[in-house]
Amino acid sequence: MNARENEQPRQRRRWWRRLASFLLWYLVPILVGIAALGYIYGALIWHVNPPVVAVEGTSMLPTLRTGDLVFLSPANPNTLKKGDIIAVHVPAQDRTTYALPANVVHRIVRVERSSGQLVFITKGDNNPGNDVFTTAPSNVVGRLRYVVPGVGFFFLFLQSRQGEIFFGAVAVIGLLYFVLGLFDDRRRHLQEAMISVQAVLAETQKLEQELATSQRTSLERSPPSPVDPAPAPDPHLDAAGLESTVPAPVDPAPAPAPDPHLDAAGPESIVPAPVNPPPAPAPAPAPEPEPEPAPGPPLDDKELVGGELIQEVEKPKNKKKNKKKKKKRRE
Repeated sequence: MNARENEQPRQRRRWWRRLASFLLWYLVPILVGIAALGYIYGALIWHVNPPVVAVEGTSMLPTLRTGDLVFLSPANPNTLKKGDIIAVHVPAQDRTTYALPANVVHRIVRVERSSGQLVFITKGDNNPGNDVFTTAPSNVVGRLRYVVPGVGFFFLFLQSRQGEIFFGAVAVIGLLYFVLGLFDDRRRHLQEAMISVQAVLAETQKLEQELATSQRTSLERSPPSPVDPAPAPDPHLDAAGLESTVPAPVDPAPAPAPDPHLDAAGPESIVPAPVNPPPAPAPAPAPEPEPEPAPGPPLDDKELVGGELIQEVEKPKNKKKNKKKKKKRRE
């Protein structure tokens, strides 16, 4: 129930907004356009300015009423006569003094000549007396052609102070609406551009995924490529792949014939001339036997090193004699 109750005021406001939008952007411009075209047509074709006059007040009752729109035709002052209904310009002084409108539609009650010029005396059908002003031929706007009842209210509104304020506000609102519309269009274009860019990026990612999937599938379905057989090992290369330092086998050269002048050892044998043998040297005297050392004192347990028995030998008192003995032993 609450949702329905809230929906009805929304629909009403939406309807009023649509109506105001229609009046503001369609009906009012259409009416203004019609009025502008009529004014231009009357001013240029009929030579009447203004071509229409809205009746204001009750001075012409019962012939004309307030709100009637009077269309005028051009009038020749020399052909105007008593009883014609014409639209005339009211002098500025009389407008200010008697609060009269700028243009009035009244009937001619008398045509006079003053100083050789025509002068028209006018009167409203519902007025007790003649108008307070006289009309010269130059102030005659035009003669009544036909009347459209009720349409003159719009023109009266346009001529009023309220109408000026209204149309001024409409012009300002229209200008703001136009400016905001430009910003809104730009914002909408930016949003559409962002959406397009995002769509392009998504499509690009999708294509990349499809391409990767197709590549994986093609790799899985393709047969393995044949492996080239390993090359035969090179005898000139060692296990590490480097060139071996062992030279290649070379056929042995034939051995040369033996030279009779060479001995078995190879070098040339030289037979020396016979030489008398040198005299034999005299025999050296036999060395005297060294006296055996006297037995030393018994060894104690401390002289055992590494399980071996070490005997202590008394040092000779004379070191020189001991050195001579060692030299003789070496000889």
